[in-house]
Amino acid sequence: MVKHVTQILKEEGYDYSYIHYTGVPSWYEKLGYQTTIQWTKKGVLSQETENGTTITF
Repeated sequence: MVKHVTQILKEEGYDYSYIHYTGVPSWYEKLGYQTTIQWTKKGVLSQETENGTTITF
């Protein structure tokens, strides 16, 4: 389902889409997604900015 919707969004001209939470980031990477925020129950661990810089908290 996600693979199909991702293709539709690309065809519609969307450059960005957002997956809120996943335990299988490697599967989403195969669809072209990349991890931009990592967190645990204690809060945000790191965040990637638009220019590719990673901020670690």
